[in-house]
Amino acid sequence: MHQVVDLFIALLLSLTLKPMIDRQKQIHPKMKQMKLRLILLFLVISMGIFAQTETYSIGGRVNAYSPKGKIYVFLCNDSIFNTPFSGIDTLEFWINYDHKQVTYEFKDVPAGTYAIRAYQDVNGNHKLDKWLFGPLEPWGFSYTERMKFPPSFDDVSFDLLYDMRINIILGK
Repeated sequence: MHQVVDLFIALLLSLTLKPMIDRQKQIHPKMKQMKLRLILLFLVISMGIFAQTETYSIGGRVNAYSPKGKIYVFLCNDSIFNTPFSGIDTLEFWINYDHKQVTYEFKDVPAGTYAIRAYQDVNGNHKLDKWLFGPLEPWGFSYTERMKFPPSFDDVSFDLLYDMRINIILGK
């Protein structure tokens, strides 16, 4: 990016200082228009480069409750949080006796307010089994204190302003 800025500055200097140095030469009107168009083009390009959005990563570990099944990790924003078993990004990991902890990472996430939810599908039916008082399978969120099920987005959300690590311990 610094190379583009240096190139832009060099072009501006050459286009503005050269006519001052060569005052004896007469510049054709079409050349003036072309120089003006080049300056405008570089201004538009440089504004696009500087307007790029910062992105961050969210990563961490999920500790499995039991040594079987699959762990699903969902990155959620406020608008998708109330839709079960979905997120703006989803990661899946197999669990076994040798592999009871998984490392996850969501990359290139723009700044904003998010929540992470995870559950372990122990019986392989691709859904979080529930009963009258809550889930039957292990579950967890980006907030580790005791909470009611289901929690609200405000209960488990965080502001992403830099790269973060969030560990999740699944429980029942």
